Amino acid sequence: MQYKYDEIEDKINNASENENQEERNPSLWRDLFRRLKSNRLVHHNVIDASELHTQELYARELELEQKIKQGKASLKERVEKWQLWFYRLTSDHHTDLAKIFNNVILLIALFALFASTLLMIPSNQESSTMRFIQENEGVLSIFDLKTLSPQTKKSFEIGWGMQWFLSSIYCVVFVSAYLGVIRLIEKIDKIENSKKISQGIYGVAYVVAFGFLTLKPALLLPIIGKFFDESVKINLLPMQSLCVVYYVVMILMLFSLQKTARKNSIIPS
Repeated sequence: MQYKYDEIEDKINNASENENQEERNPSLWRDLFRRLKSNRLVHHNVIDASELHTQELYARELELEQKIKQGKASLKERVEKWQLWFYRLTSDHHTDLAKIFNNVILLIALFALFASTLLMIPSNQESSTMRFIQENEGVLSIFDLKTLSPQTKKSFEIGWGMQWFLSSIYCVVFVSAYLGVIRLIEKIDKIENSKKISQGIYGVAYVVAFGFLTLKPALLLPIIGKFFDESVKINLLPMQSLCVVYYVVMILMLFSLQKTARKNSIIPS
């Protein structure tokens, strides 16, 4: 029994009232895959058990999605649903090594493009408010604002608010673009004879990533790289926020990459 995620979803959504309960209930699908997985493990069939575990996770995601639609899901279950969705999208639950490696390269390429737009802001064209914040951010605090003149205080608050707004926009667009491209590639792969399109997208990502690794390697490790390349400016709040989001997503991806590599190293006995 080998089902893809879409096949299980279609069977659940399209099953009629007269069909078996397994056809309409994702929790029963999950229980079926769990029992089959346990059977394979008893017989030391690790590879089949791994495939059935992946299908069990497909059913679990659909089960959680159903509970969310019914308004019965807890916060923990909502988080679990998005976690399952993320790892299914990026590595097919740690089973597709080529997919997760391509998505790591895609993450590096997107970060390089987003970060380079911030690096292109000329220092001599930065507003006086931005310069004021950068020069005084080490000594200013919520208490120090009381000692500033009303005009300076207003300029500081406006400038700081603008930086936070820009930071939020950059981070949201960055994460949305990353997941959106992966989702787009997944949809493209489902279309017949369209594999070359997704391969072309990954090809562009490889060119961008390795281009920046060659021309400006410090950009891809900005917090450490600033000590080797002064042009890597992380003193801007948007850049700092983007770096934090990049590192968090990269840690998740590297964790998935090593787990996927370990699973793909299973040798049948």
